[in-house]
Amino acid sequence: MDGKTAFYVQIEDGPMGPDLAPFSSKMEALKFAKRNKVYSFKEITKDLIEKLDVYNH
Repeated sequence: MDGKTAFYVQIEDGPMGPDLAPFSSKMEALKFAKRNKVYSFKEITKDLIEKLDVYNH
């Protein structure tokens, strides 16, 4: 899957804690996300990534 065309949903239980789960279609991401925000690649900012990195790996 091309990361630049994927859609992402924030999850709390990734392999190393909070993460972004990728989906190849927006419809699948929306189904999974329910009420959570679905991000396009362009919407993923450095601030968002830093918020996910609560463990500072």
